[in-house]
Amino acid sequence: MKNPGFLLLLAFVLIFTACQPFQEEDKIVILNGKIENPNTELLIFTVSDLPEDLIKDTVYLNEDGTFKTSFELPECRPVRLYDGKESTQMYLCPGDSVFITLNTEEFDESLHYEGNGAKKNNILAEYYLKFKDFENKDFISFYKIKDTTTSIYIELVNTTADKTSNYFDQLKEQNELPPEFISYMETDIYFNKISNLQYLSYSSKKDTTEEYKALINGVGDITLDAVKFENPDYLNQNYQVWLKYNISRQLNREIFEEYEKPDKAVYDSIFYARLQQLLTPFELQLYLFNKTNNLANSYNVDGFEIIMPLVEQYVTDQEYKDAITKQYEEVVRKLSQPLPEDAMLYNLDDEDLLDLGFEDVLARYKGNVIYLDFWASWCGPCKSEMPNSAKLAKKLQDEDVVFLYVSTDKDSLAWERMIRILQLHGLHYRLGANTRKPVFEEYGIRYIPHYVLIDKDGNMVKNNMSRPGDVETEKMIRELL
Repeated sequence: MKNPGFLLLLAFVLIFTACQPFQEEDKIVILNGKIENPNTELLIFTVSDLPEDLIKDTVYLNEDGTFKTSFELPECRPVRLYDGKESTQMYLCPGDSVFITLNTEEFDESLHYEGNGAKKNNILAEYYLKFKDFENKDFISFYKIKDTTTSIYIELVNTTADKTSNYFDQLKEQNELPPEFISYMETDIYFNKISNLQYLSYSSKKDTTEEYKALINGVGDITLDAVKFENPDYLNQNYQVWLKYNISRQLNREIFEEYEKPDKAVYDSIFYARLQQLLTPFELQLYLFNKTNNLANSYNVDGFEIIMPLVEQYVTDQEYKDAITKQYEEVVRKLSQPLPEDAMLYNLDDEDLLDLGFEDVLARYKGNVIYLDFWASWCGPCKSEMPNSAKLAKKLQDEDVVFLYVSTDKDSLAWERMIRILQLHGLHYRLGANTRKPVFEEYGIRYIPHYVLIDKDGNMVKNNMSRPGDVETEKMIRELL
């Protein structure tokens, strides 16, 4: 006679192992859909994570604009879909299977979801259209504070926040939504109001009256009191803006009101003591990671040397500590690099180049197609395009094409330093005091990066040209060869 206990154990093992594949499948999200008029042939999906977002998946579009992909997602997370320069926010949970349709000529207005997980994403898309679309009357930006009074702007922010909260409260009553998504949305609405109030610093109606001071102090109190918001979604972008920037801005205001020009050591001591009182240990180390991330992006080794003792003191999670140490070591490594051997630098403020006009610069390369890249060492979008520019330049290296990198930096040392840090090859010019204004006027440069395409005869083919990473750029260059 067989042991019934053994049979029971065997049955349990078989059931458990049989269930394992289904448990794994439950962590998978499936995304498919169709993009009309796509900006690029490659879609990118990034998943919000701590300490940094993850590129979770990339997928090539089929010729008809359709795509299908899947990836593991252990828990509900914000996910961003990128199609070239445009993107949209999604919210996905394990087991979701969503069909996405959009037309990039309208993008957000055409965005629609079907399938399992569609409901919360259609709500999110509608929320962004109603309250975060730049053209919507309820959208709040610093433009609305520039020409109004402080009290009117605060009333506008409060009214819009109430309207947004009421809108989502109704949706919660009408729909069965995942608790994680509810937390994400409530965090977004609450901290979006906090962010909007910070725009007061852009007001052209500032004054020194006691009433004005009271309003500004009230905004500061609201910002700092946000620490009492229960169970925020740490991955929400508005929450992270509050943690990265808003709370430190208000602490700065408090400290400088209480202490007259404190030195750096005194200020840091007071600031981090108060920050430690306000934030949870987890929030404090997240704040410090964000701080070091900014230092890494600006290659600020001096800032790192100041903050590393604070990291040792307050950061207890080894993953964060390792990530910060890695950032610091990478900054030190990049700053120690020599200039690339083939980098040719021409500073138009140098004495021997003062008489050289920009038209003379272009004349040097006549007979080639010229792709002008106006950039600066402090410009994040400019620097993020440099790898794409390097790839395109290498692809066209045997053709009659010249890539001219034209810096608008006023600091020549910062210009040379960034070329060294990013290891930028090729031809580099820095606009000087005699050339900066004429060039800006000639090409109508208001923002950078700014790109210009010039043909072999020296004629401007297109001003405000597409970026190096856009497929249209290579196509237009090849048409001129």
